[in-house]
Amino acid sequence: MYSDPFTSLFRPAHIITLALAGLWLAGCGDSTPSDPPAAPQFTMTGSTTQVEVRKVARLQGDGAVRVHLRARCPAGYHVVEGPVTVAQTPESQATFAEAFFTTTCDGTWRRFSLRAEPIEGRFTTGRARVSASLMTENAAGDFQQGSDSEIVRVIR
Repeated sequence: MYSDPFTSLFRPAHIITLALAGLWLAGCGDSTPSDPPAAPQFTMTGSTTQVEVRKVARLQGDGAVRVHLRARCPAGYHVVEGPVTVAQTPESQATFAEAFFTTTCDGTWRRFSLRAEPIEGRFTTGRARVSASLMTENAAGDFQQGSDSEIVRVIR
């Protein structure tokens, strides 16, 4: 049986292949072989102010909690403020605490263990919301802020 090559191009599989080839060729129209590929853009380590709250906090004997986080900020910046808040809202009474931290800005991750004493009442085991921010500024007056907020497990 004779098969016409022109007619065989119009089978569904061939039509899809031709359509994809056409799209590929259309996308290649703006580049020339002599153009070098664009260099990939990498963000340098420590180029932004960042904070990460850990998922577990430790209940202290007096009802305070110890929260854990890590933070970094780029060289050339200094810390303006580093507040941390802990809030727990069990059925009986809401408990709230605040702590502060600072760090050296050199792009290096640093770990912190902060004690947060409740304003009233006591924290209990269970869940609590921990929020941390780090606000930094450089000599030119440019500000950066990193923050994180997590529901953490409060354990003994």
